[in-house]
Amino acid sequence: MLVGHLLERAAQVSGGYIAQPGVFDVPNLHADGFPLAEVQANGSAVISKLPGTGGRINRLTCTAQRLYEIENPAAYLQPDVVADFSAVQLQEEGEGLDRVHVSGASGHARPAALRVTLGYLDGCIGEGQIGYAGPGARARRVGLVHPVPPAGTEGPERSAGLRTPCRTDRRERVARSAMRR
Repeated sequence: MLVGHLLERAAQVSGGYIAQPGVFDVPNLHADGFPLAEVQANGSAVISKLPGTGGRINRLTCTAQRLYEIENPAAYLQPDVVADFSAVQLQEEGEGLDRVHVSGASGHARPAALRVTLGYLDGCIGEGQIGYAGPGARARRVGLVHPVPPAGTEGPERSAGLRTPCRTDRRERVARSAMRR
């Protein structure tokens, strides 16, 4: 459960969540490496990322993600278990190696009552956004959206951005219907 929680938000555990330029610098945030886990049979794991990718994985980034969206670390409610992260140990494996050993999570029987989310298939409309808050918000945004290329390399000074249209049958039906009116 702990490993899944650490990895579920992808680049958050490799620094994307807590980057604060000038306070907590994250190298090459625009190319943040997604984390991976080397899971052992006893449930412990090493959280790391591919060498040469941007970002930073250390005790602080793992702690921030461990506590993310958790009301009670001793009773993190899930459909199949109540996870207990209160005794988790996080140990960096060397200075600057982007490797953190995690252990100590446990669990209890699943809750007696659960919430249910229902959905149905009716096309797709997708949207993506990135929000920035706090005293370093502007610097984080500039560092991510307009990365400075490494010294001695060719390339644009600003990222081009990505625009991906999402078309669905439902959207087309709505558009055709609106044109007939």
